[in-house]
Amino acid sequence: MSKTKLIPFVDYYPLKNYAERVKPENLRNEPTILPKGTIDKNSWKDVITYCQLHSYKPSDIYKLIFDRHKPKITEATIKIGILVYDKLQLNKKKKKSMRLPPRAVILNSRKDIIKLSKNKNPTNLQLYRIGNKSLLRAPQFLLLNKAARKKFGY
Repeated sequence: MSKTKLIPFVDYYPLKNYAERVKPENLRNEPTILPKGTIDKNSWKDVITYCQLHSYKPSDIYKLIFDRHKPKITEATIKIGILVYDKLQLNKKKKKSMRLPPRAVILNSRKDIIKLSKNKNPTNLQLYRIGNKSLLRAPQFLLLNKAARKKFGY
């Protein structure tokens, strides 16, 4: 079984009945690292009980999780993703002999990507990575639906 950490220095292990097996008087002087099989990471009841025993607030756990999993999508990333997607779609409509590989399509839209990105003098590799990652991270419904783009201002 793999360990998943939610709170620093506290390991969560999947087993049931945490509230019944662990009593508050036993944990007051114990370290915060719990033995195997102590808590079920999928049970809200066990997590709430643990928070009450160690005087954590739900907002502390929320802040910790949000800080670790910040969204990597910015407005510029979405715009670059939409731009690259549109260029790739135009490339697909060309004759087979005239089509370019996806990397060449991204590199040919250098000026537009530089306008939108923070990096003002990227190398070819950096430019390709910016375009490719933006394409992967942009929400699919914005790429496919032009009405949704207008609704969200892209």
